[in-house]
Amino acid sequence: MEYAGVAHLKDNNFKPEHKTEYRYIELANIAGNGEITDCMTTQGQDLPSRARRKMSTGDVIVSSIEGSLDSIAKINKEYDEALCSTGFHVIKSKVFNSETLLVLMKSMVGQLQLKKGCSGTILTAINKDKFAQVVLPIIKKKKQA
Repeated sequence: MEYAGVAHLKDNNFKPEHKTEYRYIELANIAGNGEITDCMTTQGQDLPSRARRKMSTGDVIVSSIEGSLDSIAKINKEYDEALCSTGFHVIKSKVFNSETLLVLMKSMVGQLQLKKGCSGTILTAINKDKFAQVVLPIIKKKKQA
C-alpha cells in the first residue's frame, strides 16, 4: 500500500516457522529517542500471535496505538529480518531517507496527524487507511543528507 505517495506501507503478515529462531520487537523495546533498546529472541512457535511484521534495514516502524504514537524507530542492520508486532506500521520510502522519515513522524506535525487519525472504543489506534493519509513535506535529498 502506498503511503501518501512518498512511502510504501509494508502490511503483509509474515508467518514464522515453528522451529526457526527470530528476533521480535514490541512497543516496550522502543526508547523515546527512536532507538531499539532490546528484543526478544525465541523460536517461531513461542512468539506472540501479534509477531507478524517482518522488517528490513532502513524500514521505519511507527506505533499504531494512540497512547504510544511516539514509539517510532529506524531499523538498523542489527534488526534486519526481525519481526515486530502488528501494533506497528512498517514503512519504507524512496523519497525520504530513514532518519528524515523518523524525524518527520516524531515531529509535532506528524504526531498530531497520527493522533487525529485514531479511532476505536476500547483500544484506539490509527488504521492503515488513515495512516496512509498523513501528509509529509517533501524535503530535497541534499537537505536530508
